[in-house]
Amino acid sequence: MHALQVALVLRKRRKMHKTVLIFVFSVVVQSAAIVFNFVHYYTFAKDGLGNTMLKTAALYATNIAETILLIALILLAKG
Repeated sequence: MHALQVALVLRKRRKMHKTVLIFVFSVVVQSAAIVFNFVHYYTFAKDGLGNTMLKTAALYATNIAETILLIALILLAKG
């Protein structure tokens, strides 16, 4: 959550760059994926079945976050 704190400070100072915004969005999506995985495995530990919908959502969120991060890295390398 440190990335969100930095983003808020940068936004307050009006120094928020588009690349930082893309990175923060990637971190938020990845954090959501971690929460989805946690809830899935928590329910899996309790009932032995888990929630496959959350597991799938976590997989998609992880892929989206990684794609966003790779796009940001390509844009940074491009200049």
